[in-house]
Amino acid sequence: MMARITRRRLIALLAIGAAVAASAWGMAAWRDAQDKKEVQRMTQKMMTVCLGRFLLDVPEGADIYFNPATIDGVGIEVDPLDSENAFNERIKNREQALKAAKNEAGHASLEKKENIKHNDLSGVLFKYDRESVYWFEHDKKVTAEGMKVEAWVHDTKTQFKLYGEFDNKYLETVSEIAHKLKPLATGDIPADPGFCINHGIVLDPLTAEQNESGTVNVTLKDHPDVGIMFHTGINRTGLEESLLVRLARDPDDPNHVKN
Repeated sequence: MMARITRRRLIALLAIGAAVAASAWGMAAWRDAQDKKEVQRMTQKMMTVCLGRFLLDVPEGADIYFNPATIDGVGIEVDPLDSENAFNERIKNREQALKAAKNEAGHASLEKKENIKHNDLSGVLFKYDRESVYWFEHDKKVTAEGMKVEAWVHDTKTQFKLYGEFDNKYLETVSEIAHKLKPLATGDIPADPGFCINHGIVLDPLTAEQNESGTVNVTLKDHPDVGIMFHTGINRTGLEESLLVRLARDPDDPNHVKN
């Protein structure tokens, strides 16, 4: 299930933004009727953007920019794919650099390479740069060891980089998320539940403890001084149950999303 921020809600947001802007510019009075007319013009044609677990209706032709998303501490960066040959060359150079580098023990930094192929995506996963840290608890020395993990995958138009470091959970989490990642074309509305990122969706099951977070920035061509930012993350205050818990209990109840 995806919650939708509709044209009606966006009109309200734009109207509020116009009022704030008018106040900031020191205008004597806000031209209410003209501003409402302009907002209606801007929202006559809309397009849908999927962010996190929400569908956002924004004015057609708006410039959309996604910040890197995070799920369970794993960062996800998305870029256009230049070409498959360029992608393969980049991976080859990255692998050679990791093989040539040394970890803190003086051994080759790269410890493991895994191939990934699923959901029209293909690429590799690297585990490298093992290191250890220590601290004292009640005068007792505690030592922990970890390494960095990154996955590079692509389809015909987009490349994704997923990464995590040190915590041993990332040895599995980066691979798990990479295997749940499904590419989406511009304007696609996902048929399956999950967490939308730029040109993709990480499919459920995901848990509330995995701390999903994503941000999209919207700028309007006719109003370059105005920027709109939508951010979605987990609210851990004031809720007895998370959205994912409520959806798991009754996925067809639209009242789960609290406005």
